[in-house]
Amino acid sequence: MKRLILAALLFAPLAAVGQNESAALTPAQPSWTPHPVVFSGPSLMGGGYQPVAEHLGAGFLLNSSNIGGDFESRYMNARKTNDNTVNNTKGHERYLQGRLFYKWHRGLYFGGGAQWSETSTTNYKKEAWRPTFGMGGDYFGDRVSLRWQALYILPGTDKSNGLQGPELQIWFPSPVSRSHFFYRETIGLYEFHQTVTDPSDPHLTAQQLSSRSVTSFLDFTFGWRF
Repeated sequence: MKRLILAALLFAPLAAVGQNESAALTPAQPSWTPHPVVFSGPSLMGGGYQPVAEHLGAGFLLNSSNIGGDFESRYMNARKTNDNTVNNTKGHERYLQGRLFYKWHRGLYFGGGAQWSETSTTNYKKEAWRPTFGMGGDYFGDRVSLRWQALYILPGTDKSNGLQGPELQIWFPSPVSRSHFFYRETIGLYEFHQTVTDPSDPHLTAQQLSSRSVTSFLDFTFGWRF
């Protein structure tokens, strides 16, 4: 696992330098036909989870003339190790997300969507739907193509922790290039409050809502677009 993380950390500059094939530097023809994707990689975890986990998933990308889309399902073998409970020996995370973007000008786009997440442990289970919004851009140069994206994740139905914050992504090469392979880094910086354990107790709930923390997560993703 340590070697995989090291390879992921080193891959971004190598990918940027090594994109000398015409497929990575050539925009694909826009189409309403969705392109399936599969992906996997390591994740660095905060928020009381084990330090390192692995994720894998599948979905599809949409690249029409005016609309772009990203739809994914993902599983992560992340386990809670510091959540003030005992005998919490098992756990995982599941995610669904769908986002649509309007292509605006010179590769820039904006839009949003919704995402669902589930935290499952030996002792409890949490799930929530969250709206998202933001913008990004696809860049094609003489030697490199890439996508950058900045989203904000809202708390949505998360009444337990009210988790929210920005999510930043960078792709090499751009997923709207003709290349099938892609590398993606995602960093999330989230604020949340202490878990609300008894909503019927207003005094305890007020204390838990006022106890706020910040955490971060970093995903290194290697994928293939069909």
